[in-house]
Amino acid sequence: MEKLAILGEKGGGGKSTTALGLAVAFALAGKEVAVIDTPGKSTDAAIAAAKVADFVLMPIRPQMYDIETLDKVKDVLTLAGHPPSAVLINLAPQQGRRHIETQEELTAIGFTVCPTVLFSRVAHGDAGNIGQTAQEFDPKGKAAQEMIALYSYIATALYPKKERRHAEKHAGRRA
Repeated sequence: MEKLAILGEKGGGGKSTTALGLAVAFALAGKEVAVIDTPGKSTDAAIAAAKVADFVLMPIRPQMYDIETLDKVKDVLTLAGHPPSAVLINLAPQQGRRHIETQEELTAIGFTVCPTVLFSRVAHGDAGNIGQTAQEFDPKGKAAQEMIALYSYIATALYPKKERRHAEKHAGRRA
């Protein structure tokens, strides 16, 4: 079983929402999923998760307080043996260029940046209020489509070509 770790050194960056959304996307694609949520600011848990991960995703908001935490996350990745990883711009404002500027800055300082951006969408909160993810709450909505795009990116990193094509083909299937 391939393992994805979703790490961050700060609460409120969307790690749990991202993990749940990806878990639903992988389940819809026929993959077995187990969601283990670890707290922000737990370096030991982050190192342990990164060491066993096939890929590490690091969601951050496009603001200085979150960007500054990436130095510590980089240290965690070093201690974990440099697993493949990418920063996810999450909870981005729907207007303006902040997400683009953040992607450019992170690329310039040496981070791989996920090409998918998750924007701040009310569907995530509304879905969570009733125990669902955005894909379950509004399968054709923008939040669901962004999560499916993120799933496709992660599937590309985790699975060989044959498996990846199968996963991408089934990413939009509804239960």
